Amino acid sequence: MGVLSRVTLLAIGLLFVTEACVAAELSIQSIDILGYRETTSGCKLGTPVKLHLTLGGPSSQISGPVSAEVLISDSASAQITWLGPCVDGFVSGTGIVEAKINNKVVWRYEGEVRNGLANGQGTSHTPGGMTVSGIWHDARIDGPVVLSIEGGLHYEGGWKVDGFEGYGIETLADGSRFEGNWHHGQLEGHGTLTKPNGGSYDGNWHAGTMSGFGIVKYPSGSTYEGEVQQGKRNGHGTQSWASSHIEANWKDDVPDGPVSLTFGNGAHYEGGFYDWKMNGHGTMVSRHGTRYVGEWRDGFADGEGTLVRPDIPPFSGLCKHGCFQDGSRSTAFGVDPSSCPKANAAPLPHQ
Repeated sequence: MGVLSRVTLLAIGLLFVTEACVAAELSIQSIDILGYRETTSGCKLGTPVKLHLTLGGPSSQISGPVSAEVLISDSASAQITWLGPCVDGFVSGTGIVEAKINNKVVWRYEGEVRNGLANGQGTSHTPGGMTVSGIWHDARIDGPVVLSIEGGLHYEGGWKVDGFEGYGIETLADGSRFEGNWHHGQLEGHGTLTKPNGGSYDGNWHAGTMSGFGIVKYPSGSTYEGEVQQGKRNGHGTQSWASSHIEANWKDDVPDGPVSLTFGNGAHYEGGFYDWKMNGHGTMVSRHGTRYVGEWRDGFADGEGTLVRPDIPPFSGLCKHGCFQDGSRSTAFGVDPSSCPKANAAPLPHQ
């Protein structure tokens, strides 16, 4: 009989996920059955000498994991008990396995065992409040599983040897809920994230991050529908508020290049956009038909342009921070007319 030198158990602590919305990952990197050990009842039990669990994700997005290592040595203080039947000298049947150090339980398994290994329905309890329930095959889970960490993560769904696999639902300590398809412990394909503050994401995932086409709902009530990469708006998409929206190509959550912008009062702008303001060449048309075509700076008509209003002849010339000049004529566009000399009122459509 091979004598087991030690069993390593990792107790996983709590994790914290940032607004990048990356699903937590849990995987068993290795379980090595290198020998058998006799229980106090004389039955042989195959005990993992290496149980390496990891819980985490990209270091910039998840802090942790916190782990504690418990060693079961061959000393007299290390004791493994089996409450159940013994067949041909091996632990077999339905029962309870407990590993103790100094009379303190450091590992507990309740369920079915065959030929000294967990086989069938069973539940494993490890330090740190981690509980894993599912169907075991030679001390490994491969199939549906229910996993929970006291005060932290809860997962229910598919599992394949090294982590979450297939459809599953993961809930974090803060109430965040991930639901969708998993591959190697990470969300892959279609999935949803629901946050307790009212925010949500419904769309495509890759390697545990929002990537592809999706719909984001923000706690403020605004929504984004379009392309995302690495958890940010990247590519073509539309951001909508209660009565306005902006359609643009995005780069790292910021409009990048020309935009199409519709305001709540019916005004519409198409053109240059920078630093969340109209900048560069663009056209604005009000719901009443007033049209300005020309240069913009920091959200104001500024530079060469043409203003056409239904009630007066067109203005063409230089506009400075909303004050329009055309020879001896002048008018205001989006600013208080009193701030412009000899100005006739022509309020900016989007105000």
